[in-house]
Amino acid sequence: MSFGKLAFGAFLVAIGGLLLAIQLGFAPPDTVAFALPYWPVILVAFGLVLL
Repeated sequence: MSFGKLAFGAFLVAIGGLLLAIQLGFAPPDTVAFALPYWPVILVAFGLVLL
């Protein structure tokens, strides 16, 4: 298994965990709105992980 596939899987699990935490009330609903302006940074970081 390549590191890129592992990183992509971990990214998907983290997103799913965040959405589940919001639905269950463990995280405030505006958590996604707080992180939304930083999507370019997250995208660049994810690309660096794949390198």
